[in-house]
Order: sequence, then structure tokens, then C-alpha cells
Amino acid sequence: GKESEIEVSRDSLFDSSESIEQVEENSLISLGFQCLQVICSDIMFTLDDTIQSSIIKLLFEYTSQRSDTNVSLSAFNQLWNVIPLVKTSSMWKLIFSSCVPLINDDRNDVSMCAVKTFFSIIMTNAQSLPQDVFSYLSKTCFGQIIDLYESSSEEHCRDATHQLFFQEIAHCARSLWDKLETSELWPRLVEQHSRFMKGCEKRDAMISSFQFYEEAFQCFELARDVKLQLFDTLDQLASFLLEKEPAKSSLFGAFGRLFLVTIPTQRGHLDDELLQRWLDVIKALITGIDCGQVLPPTTHKSLDSLLMLLPLPQNQVEMIYNLFVDLAVNEKQNKRLTEVAVQHCAELFTSNDIDKDCHCRLFVLSGRLFTLQEADKLLLLFVEKDFPIADGMVEDFVHTMADLGARNAALAERSGQSVLKVFTR
Repeated sequence: GKESEIEVSRDSLFDSSESIEQVEENSLISLGFQCLQVICSDIMFTLDDTIQSSIIKLLFEYTSQRSDTNVSLSAFNQLWNVIPLVKTSSMWKLIFSSCVPLINDDRNDVSMCAVKTFFSIIMTNAQSLPQDVFSYLSKTCFGQIIDLYESSSEEHCRDATHQLFFQEIAHCARSLWDKLETSELWPRLVEQHSRFMKGCEKRDAMISSFQFYEEAFQCFELARDVKLQLFDTLDQLASFLLEKEPAKSSLFGAFGRLFLVTIPTQRGHLDDELLQRWLDVIKALITGIDCGQVLPPTTHKSLDSLLMLLPLPQNQVEMIYNLFVDLAVNEKQNKRLTEVAVQHCAELFTSNDIDKDCHCRLFVLSGRLFTLQEADKLLLLFVEKDFPIADGMVEDFVHTMADLGARNAALAERSGQSVLKVFTR
């Protein structure tokens, strides 16, 4: 009846009134921001520090208002007109402290813009920031950002933001090591990033999160216990993904890319223990991915990355060669893996980046390949190549060459000739 019609009309009137109020509010915000843009662009350079600081605060009021997201994003852009005018530590700290809370904004566009703006300001102004501001970033802001993750780690709508700020902190710490005091921050950073990777629900963010390790492993000044912590988290991540992901998962491909990008950069920074940690995680992934007779997706990138490490000390060359041999005789009898591993044995053996004195030792380490059909070309290379044999290696060489002849009938005669050469030199 009429009463219900009146009720509906009244509700519509209120809805319309609210819409009008919202439009008016947005219009006022937009007009006010336009005025602020003029001030920032044309007037601010004439004002004293106190008023400039007030304008910076007002800019961040516009970034945090929730009525118009476009204005929020535009306020971040306007900040770049202000940055060249910043002269004092207090103004820098005001900018960074105002930006940090916005990293936790529940609007993805705003939170991502806050992360990018915060770290871009650091990197583009690294030569002009006062040292006390670097200290403030290291000891206050970075810790606050990690606090934001810990308080919202279950809110997976922010996975992309969390991924980006972990990566950016690592990048800043690596690039500005001499300016930022981050040595005490790293253990917590690595721990929380590992937690993030295990809980992340967005596939793109998960794949991108491997870039944190690219940055971290190229931060060569890290304390040894932090480097080992990085390897521990990589091992844990590999085990986690092997249990959780299908063999063709793009995350295993991301692991391979990490190896290919990062391992070659480690030349000159690896002792035997650190190299072995790389070899262990590579082997765990290649042998742990159940691909049937198909090659695991990380294999080529992983093994190629090790060849790109050369030249290396002889004992480290032998460590890599031993991994190739292990993979060639893999328990799953994956023929394609055997072929690729033997191919890498041959590439390592013939590389111009290893000392010729290594050849005899690598041959001696090859005994487990002697019965593999896939290794025929490599074994032929062993018996045809005239490589130097140190006095201390003669007995091992003769024993290994005789073993090759005994286990591979096709090469028996040539292996015997190789043994005779040793005694007729």
C-alpha cells in the first residue's frame, strides 16, 4: 500500500542523499588536492622548513584518505616534486615514517605504491641522505615494516606487497651495505621471509619471492651464520615444495632460475662448505622431483649454473664433477637425466677453464660411469686423450684404466694401450 511506497521512497531518498554527500566529498577532496599540487609545484620552494614539513604531512593525509583512491596514488606521485626540496634529517624522517603505515593499507594499489615509493626514495637519494637517516631506516623503519608483515601474515590479499618489501629491503641492504646498518636485521629478515614463502597463497608472488635470495646471496658481506641460515631456509623450502607441489610446478622452474642467476655470481666467494650446500640443494631437487622418465624442469639450469662457476680450485671442480656422476647413476634410472649428467661430465672435463692437471683426477672419479651406455663418448675420450699424470696419481690411473678395460669390452684394447703408455714414457 501507500505506507510501503512511502517507506521505499524514503529509503531511496536517503540513499540518494548519501550518494550526493559522497560525490560532494570526493569533489572537495579533488579540489583541495589540486590546490596542494599548485603549492608543491610552484610555491613550496619559497617557504620555510616548518611550513614545508606541514605540506609534507598534508600530502600524506591525502595518500591515506579513503574516499578517492586515485587521489591517494596521485599524492604519492606529487611527493616526487617535494623530494628535491628536502634539506633536513627531520624532514626525511617525516617522509619515511609517514610512508611506512601505508605499506599495510588494505588497498592493494596504495600498499604497492607505498612500497615502491619508500624504497625508490632511498635508492635515488642515497648520495644525499644524512647518515642519521640511514641509521633511522636500518634500526626503525625496516623493523617496523617486518612488524607489519608479522601482524598481517594471514591476510593473503597482501602477498604481493609482502613479497616486494622483503625483496626491496634485501636489495637496499646489499646495494647500500656501507651506509645501512643491517647486520643485526638479517637473521630476522631471513626467518620471516622463509615463513612468508611457506604461507604465500598467490603463485605470482611466490615465484617472485625467489628474487629475495638472488639479492641476499649477492650480499657478500653477510655474516657466515646468516649465509648458512639462507641455505637452511632453501633446504626447508625445497623439502616443503617437494611434498606439496606437482612435478611440473612453475616453482621448481623458479628454483632453477635462482640457481642460474645466482650461482655464477658466487665465484670467488665460495669455500668448500658453501659450495657443498649449493650442490646438496640442487641434488635434492633434481632427484626429488618425480617426473618419471621426463627430465626434472630445474635440471639444465641447475647444472649449467655450476659450469658457469669455472674456473675454480681443483678440489671444488672435483666436488662438482662428483655431483654430475651421482646424477648419472641416479637410483630412479632416469635415462634422460643420465644423458644430461654425462654430457655435463664431458663439458667439465673438456672445459678450457680447468687445469689440465685435473684431467687424471676426474678420470679416476669416473669409475661408476664405466658400464653406462650413455657414457660411451666420454669413455672414448678418456682412452684417446693424452693427459698429464702426476707421479702421485700413476697407481690410481693405472688401476682405473684397467678397470675400464675389464668392465667395457669395446674399450679393452685401447685402455690397455693407455696403461702401456704410462710405463713407456
